[in-house]
Amino acid sequence: MQGNAPSGGWRGPPLNSYRIGPLLYVTDLLLPELLPGTAQAGDRTVSIRLGKAPAKLSAPLATVESYEANDKEFLLRLPGVATYYVRDGVEIVIDCEAGAPELDVRSYLMGNLFAVLCHQRGLLPLHASAIATPRGAVAFLGTSGAGKSSMVAFLSRRGYRVLADDICLIDPAAPQHQRVLPVAPWLKLWSTTLEAMGESSHGLSRIFSDDEKYRYALQQPAVPTRLAELILLGRAESPAEVSFERLAPAHALHAMLDLTYQSWLVRAIGRTESYFLRCGQALEGARVTRMRRPWGFDAMEATLTALEAHINANG
Repeated sequence: MQGNAPSGGWRGPPLNSYRIGPLLYVTDLLLPELLPGTAQAGDRTVSIRLGKAPAKLSAPLATVESYEANDKEFLLRLPGVATYYVRDGVEIVIDCEAGAPELDVRSYLMGNLFAVLCHQRGLLPLHASAIATPRGAVAFLGTSGAGKSSMVAFLSRRGYRVLADDICLIDPAAPQHQRVLPVAPWLKLWSTTLEAMGESSHGLSRIFSDDEKYRYALQQPAVPTRLAELILLGRAESPAEVSFERLAPAHALHAMLDLTYQSWLVRAIGRTESYFLRCGQALEGARVTRMRRPWGFDAMEATLTALEAHINANG
């Protein structure tokens, strides 16, 4: 059955393929935010289509007003946008509400629902942004508003290649030197960050139709790499202080769970223990550090200088 189409219409040729991290989205919808992709051996393919989503799951392990979930299925209800049904890491059915903005419908495919697909496939989607260094990937973990995207945006100005923004994806089953999977072809930046970088939002695509956050395109192809360090972002008590504290493994594991993208889903379907085991695998050979630094763009250059010294000292 056909679901509602969002306002404006967004169907393309019979089938399009788009790459996002290790996944290949195959769909008859147009997803202009993503780069076109061609099928390759070993691809993790996801079918995306408009259709009628189920009213509820037959055997949910977790049920709240906005979602239902079990080991294989996820049902997300977003009033004014769509209901999304995600199955077994291979399919998304979009049941749009009448008049829903196309931009908003698409954006969930590249954030929340991308993370759900990764969970269903046994990957670790950390709430982090990451750069490539000679040591391997350095990922910055933090809650929304902690400055992850701003940090890597300014580091990119210093010559670092961006591997991930907002979702840093780790495959714990991969060889250690290939565990961090590059994801984002863009940074998601607030207008205030763009202004601090001397950039304009003119011509950039918004993330959602009603906010001032934009996609800042990157032309930085990358390959899977090892995880060298996780840095948890925190705020310094002293306005001028930048400090680094090495965390013990137990604290590191809890931080990874707490700062997993959609960690509530892991707990809701009873996967906490197995997720801990995968986090332990992912941390093999990696450091975990808590970084406290001054808040605000005025202190950014001093913060980056201290951070580079830390990265180089631990090379």
